[in-house]
Amino acid sequence: DPQFAVVDINRLVCNVLDVFGPELSANKIHLEKRLGPKLPLTGSCQCGAVRYEVTAPPVRTYICHCLECRKQSASAFGISVWLRRADFTLVSGTPRFWSRPTDSGRVLDCAFCPGCGSRLWHEYAGGNSEFLTLKGGSLDEPVDLRAVSHIWVKRKLPGVIIPDGVRQFEGNAI
Repeated sequence: DPQFAVVDINRLVCNVLDVFGPELSANKIHLEKRLGPKLPLTGSCQCGAVRYEVTAPPVRTYICHCLECRKQSASAFGISVWLRRADFTLVSGTPRFWSRPTDSGRVLDCAFCPGCGSRLWHEYAGGNSEFLTLKGGSLDEPVDLRAVSHIWVKRKLPGVIIPDGVRQFEGNAI
C-alpha cells in the first residue's frame, strides 16, 4: 500500500534524525507531528485487566481543566483523546460504567476497570455515539502534549502554565 510506504519512509527519516543528534530535533518534531502516532494505539487500566486498541489516528487530543476532569484524574487536568468509536476495540476485560450529568445537560458514561478503578474512557448515549474520549494516561505510549488545545482554562489551577501559542478556550470548544 503506497500510503503505508510513505509512513514507513517518514519513520525511517525520524530514526535517522535520532542518530544525527539534537541539531535536527526540530525537523523530527515537525515530521512526527505530520505523521501522527504509531498505530495501532494500545492501552489499559493500571492493573492490565481491561485492554483496548485504536486502529486510526485520534480526531483530536485536548487538555481539560474543568472540575470534573480534575477530579477523575486526581490531578491538575485531564487528557482526552477524542476518536471514532469504529476505530476502538475492547481487547480484554469488561469495564464498569458510572454516569454523570454534564454542564450541557447530557449524560456522560464513564468506563473504568472494576478491579483497580482506573478511568479508561468517556462516551455518550449508552455507547451508541459516534465518538468516545480515551483518558490519555491509559495509553501505553505517552501522549504528545506540545501542541494540544486547552479547554475550560477559566477553571485551571493557579500555577499551571500553558505553552505560548497553544489554542486555549475559556469553556468547552467541542
